[in-house]
Amino acid sequence: MRYIDNRQIRLPEGWVEEARNALALVRSGQKNVNDLGDIWRKLKDPLADLSNDKCWYCECHQERSDDAVDHFRPKNRVSGCQNPHSGYWWLAFEVNNYRYSCTYCNSRRKNCETGDTQGKGDFFPLIDEGSRGYQENQERYESPALIDPCRPLEPGWIDFYADGTPCAKYPQVELRRKKAEASIYYYHLNHPDIIEARRRIAVDIGSWIDEGDELYEQLDESTDAVQKAFSGIMRNIITAMNEGSPYSAFVRRIVRDHRDKAWIDDLFQIL
Repeated sequence: MRYIDNRQIRLPEGWVEEARNALALVRSGQKNVNDLGDIWRKLKDPLADLSNDKCWYCECHQERSDDAVDHFRPKNRVSGCQNPHSGYWWLAFEVNNYRYSCTYCNSRRKNCETGDTQGKGDFFPLIDEGSRGYQENQERYESPALIDPCRPLEPGWIDFYADGTPCAKYPQVELRRKKAEASIYYYHLNHPDIIEARRRIAVDIGSWIDEGDELYEQLDESTDAVQKAFSGIMRNIITAMNEGSPYSAFVRRIVRDHRDKAWIDDLFQIL
């Protein structure tokens, strides 16, 4: 997961007025929220543009199924909440409540390895359930248990093992650990397919670094061919680390383990 600055979204002409009118219809009881889905679906492409068409939660492209606009705070009743009046209908047409999400992160799916049903769906767990808001503006007092990709520090609270398995980066810091663990579960970041995709990338990164090390030792007294080969290795790693590439947060984590090598540290100076 990487930070997404959703303030940069380009809204279609007339969208704000259309959203305002839709909320008025829901507030007056003339329409149901789910009848007006075209409003947020119009922002699918602008939201995707902010992340180079990657899911904001898992950083995959389209390989994990079709992408969708997720309501960070669910527009319908919150799953698992006993109060029948839960659900943030007043945020259904609020652009700051939208997150671009793949189906596996956004929808409930079974994890074939654990048997658990994971995926965000209409769940929105809180650190303190007593802080949940049931009326407009009360959500500002909540303490969400899910990491929000639109908050600069929070995506960095998720770390990875070398095999691609996600984990909490700060296991000794209770709040950060809880949010990381809840996010891994509800965003389904430990789905076997995505772990395997990360693992394959880690294998490529390891091979490039090994090749780069051999070439680096020859650079000072090398032929032009060696210098070109080394530059090619660096470009491969830089491309994988770039924010537009799949699983780039994981790639940076793997590369960071090799910062004791002078040329690897230089990569972080470039990016």
